[in-house]
Amino acid sequence: MSIPKAVPRFTVPQVDTLRVLATLGIFIHHLWGGRTGYGLVGEALASIAHAGQFGVVHFNVMTGFLLALPCLGYECRMAPEYVRFVKRRALRIVPPYYLAAILFTGLNLAVFGGLEVTAALSRLLQQILFLQGFDPSSLYSNTAAYWYLTLLAQFYLMYPLLLRLFLALGPTRACLLIGGLCWGGLAVLALPPLGLGPWLASVDSMVYFNLPARLPEFTVGMWLASAWKPGVSPSQGAPLDRAFAGFTLGIVTLGAILTLGFRDLPLPFALFQQVSWSVAVFVAIFIWPPVARVGASRWIRGLSAASYGVYLVHQPIFSYWGAWTEGWVGGASAASHQSWFMLSCLVLAPAAFALGRTMEPAAAWLLSLGRKPR
Repeated sequence: MSIPKAVPRFTVPQVDTLRVLATLGIFIHHLWGGRTGYGLVGEALASIAHAGQFGVVHFNVMTGFLLALPCLGYECRMAPEYVRFVKRRALRIVPPYYLAAILFTGLNLAVFGGLEVTAALSRLLQQILFLQGFDPSSLYSNTAAYWYLTLLAQFYLMYPLLLRLFLALGPTRACLLIGGLCWGGLAVLALPPLGLGPWLASVDSMVYFNLPARLPEFTVGMWLASAWKPGVSPSQGAPLDRAFAGFTLGIVTLGAILTLGFRDLPLPFALFQQVSWSVAVFVAIFIWPPVARVGASRWIRGLSAASYGVYLVHQPIFSYWGAWTEGWVGGASAASHQSWFMLSCLVLAPAAFALGRTMEPAAAWLLSLGRKPR
């Protein structure tokens, strides 16, 4: 009996480009974010660092898109079984994450002498249980970026159910329904006469770091998986169906209204503004033909493959570098700060890539040690 050949997986090289750009934005955000002044170059870096934080929105859209593409895209696969899907995603993200959490807990105790062991172990337990995304104090640690894994775990647990809703209602209706319930609900709570927006933020500042506030970003990616037409040439127009193209114009309009019509927007309206522009930029980059050509290069694919590991390691090693170099630029000139940034990039980018790309293989090797040989 002949064995059928495996069907090659459909690749989306523009996603690799977007993943590298989002990772770079978050990298600069955590390295330079919060600094103001330091000349024209410093102000430009501050603007880039501020925009870099919205790479999280791009990752949310990418996650929804990539997970939904096999089922809602041209392959039309069956929806995955719940337990099997959750197990597969857990095996993808949990082992490298636990390895990084344990590694940096130990390094933090070694590098920062004043850190209490009980506090470090408490933070580690919180990370292991995926609870750090509910604790505002975690944002002041050198693993603050791990809040995102709480959000990602929430979405993974909901995804099979969301996919069935998309299949039942259709992507357009399902996405608009979820967006209306999540964002509409937040808006109703924030508007008079309820006016509970400030109260929500004061009671739990992490409301806007978790579901349901961030769910529309993922579901837009799921809708894009259905709306994307990869066979459409640039001369034929945008490779999107009419409904999604209209939605994109709508969120551009919403972003423009919130930006031009209001100043110092409170939450949740500031979130609506930021996500609207971020999604619009994502779609514009996604459908631009050169982006796919760039993403097909070996270098971009290599950087993209290492992005999860880089995410896990970059912020802790930034903190160690900052502790070592803090005396170099304290009270120094703008040129000194700019030189420090350039040196930091030259040192930390290769370091984060080299360490980050080892996290998944190292975690897989450690897991293999616990398996009985067959």
